[in-house]
Amino acid sequence: ESSKVTECMSDSASQRIQLVQGPPGTGKTATLVRGLSVLGCAGVRVLATAPTNVAVCELASRYLQVLDTQQQFAQVLGGCSSGAGSAEAAAVPPSADCQVSSLSTGDVLLVGNDERLDLSPSLLRVYLPARINRLLALMGPEGLAGTVTNVRRLLSAQAVNLWQRQQ
Repeated sequence: ESSKVTECMSDSASQRIQLVQGPPGTGKTATLVRGLSVLGCAGVRVLATAPTNVAVCELASRYLQVLDTQQQFAQVLGGCSSGAGSAEAAAVPPSADCQVSSLSTGDVLLVGNDERLDLSPSLLRVYLPARINRLLALMGPEGLAGTVTNVRRLLSAQAVNLWQRQQ
């Protein structure tokens, strides 16, 4: 597992496709989660795919568990944490230069057919159509143009209030 993650991080591996394959139960998902965590800490963008919807959902679920655990440790410790000491974060290697607080579910995007994906509430956080629906609900019926107009009005009103207090 560690050698595959190290190989993915090497300079010669950049911009290459890496394949992780093997029979069931050999640690492919754990290897990928660890690799995604290391690459995420390094600021590398990754596209992870799998031959089945079940495999994609499992990979996304496990990676989200690691991110959630890292965020919990970061909150408890008040900053950087490698997640060491947690069973869920055992796949994440300690790294002094990894600011886990900079990694979040916002860095993960799940795309696919919702009829074929087994979308748990956790996966809905990163599922593209669900994100779009949440954004549309936040913008209201006027859409983006209305939201921009409302923000402009709010800022203008605040500027006027500030100017009036200074007079």
